[in-house]
Amino acid sequence: LFRIISGEEQSFQGCLLCCLSGYVVVCQFQSGQCDRQFHFVTQSKTWTEAQLYCREKYTDLATFTSKDKTMAAQQLVGSQKFWIGLFRVWKWSYTGTGKSTFTNWGPGEPGVEKCVTVSALGIWSTRDCSEEKHFICYSGDF
Repeated sequence: LFRIISGEEQSFQGCLLCCLSGYVVVCQFQSGQCDRQFHFVTQSKTWTEAQLYCREKYTDLATFTSKDKTMAAQQLVGSQKFWIGLFRVWKWSYTGTGKSTFTNWGPGEPGVEKCVTVSALGIWSTRDCSEEKHFICYSGDF
């Protein structure tokens, strides 16, 4: 059990990384309580299957609004790439209702593929949506 302080604003905002009943969860604190939880799922699924799983069991695939938040979630998965809730139909869109201008594309990205993974360094890359990867879901407020 340990805290990751993001240092984003004057008020305390941070994350608490913990294990709950065998699941690894990161809690994001903004209002003095755990406003949003990130859940790492070790099952490998396509992007669409991962999104359906997250929507059934939690809220949606995780999306990130800053590099700090991306890196806090990255600690759940170590060196593995994982799906996030960013995809392209005709323009890049986040799943759910949240909007963000934050991006962290790697060199030469975004590519032609339509779904996005995050690397161990928090770098985004496009991948074929039919590939099977681990993924992070979120629950709570966006």
